[in-house]
Amino acid sequence: MDTHDSPKQDKQVTVAVPEDRVPEFYAFYGRFLAHAGRGRRRGPHGRGRCGHRTEEHAAEKQPRPVAEA
Repeated sequence: MDTHDSPKQDKQVTVAVPEDRVPEFYAFYGRFLAHAGRGRRRGPHGRGRCGHRTEEHAAEKQPRPVAEA
């Protein structure tokens, strides 16, 4: 991989898809493009993809300091 900053060039990609599955492929590809670039996804309960707690969620769960009277 090049380490210098240069503009990215497009690359033509061809995928072989059985003719009867072309509509299914386009539906899949459309969903892929619709969700691309949305950043990291979160799983249930504010956890990351692998079930690890995210930093934001962990900060919310920290106990509040008790004020001494």
